[in-house]
Formats: sequence, C-alpha cells, structure tokens
Amino acid sequence: VICSFCPRVLDFHPEAIPIPYNHSNIDSDEVLYYVEGNYKARRGIESGSISLHPQGIPHGPHPGTVEKSLGKTFTDELAVMCDTFRPLFPTKEAMALDDIAYPESWRADHHAPLEQRNGVNGHATGTTGSAEAKKIDTWT
Repeated sequence: VICSFCPRVLDFHPEAIPIPYNHSNIDSDEVLYYVEGNYKARRGIESGSISLHPQGIPHGPHPGTVEKSLGKTFTDELAVMCDTFRPLFPTKEAMALDDIAYPESWRADHHAPLEQRNGVNGHATGTTGSAEAKKIDTWT
C-alpha cells in the first residue's frame, strides 16, 4: 500500500484532533519518507528523514503534540508511506543510519532536540566512543 501525505486542510471541527492517532499495524511494516514540510506529529523528523515501524510496534504522535495540534487548520507536510505485507529486513547500510533514540522518542522526558543528537539528520553515526551508543536495535 502506498499513501501520500500532501499539504492539505485538516479536520477543522472544534473538537477534532487533526493529527494521526497512536496505533499498531498488526499485519504490515510501515516505512515513511518525509520529503518536506513540517511534520507535526513527531519531534526530530525533518526533510529527508525515513522512519520504519515494524509490524505490531505501537507508534503515533509524540507526547504533547495532540494538544499543540488543536485549532490547527492546515498542514504543509509532504511524505510518502509504504505499508508492506511481508517483513522488511534493513541492510547494514540502513542500520548504520539508525537513530538509537527513536524507539524511546515517545517518552516526553527522553527525546533530545535534533540539534543535540549525532550525525546527519540527527541519526546516530556509530562513530562515538561508547559501546552503548554503538548498540543498534530497531526492533525493541
């Protein structure tokens, strides 16, 4: 399944929550490529970012983004999503770009601002000296 997230008018009923809800894809892996714009549901995402949410892993807006979205009427995001119905297996090259903080990013007290993280687009580069920083596990 291929989906496009394009600049658009959002739900504008006074009680509408205009961003995606937390969910788990029970039968597919989800890959999102963020082309440009301001993706409001998740901190640390910028143009050129890619996220992978494996089958069954809960994901959705970061803490506080639901409240910040209330009253918004438009989004300028441009992203492409692919849901696969067979598991994806990241290559070594993809794993080298892994953001080791991403799985914990839904905790309000955990996610550091993008400029405080390592590497290109805030992704861990694996070049830091600590053994903990080199550990990469996107499945937990």
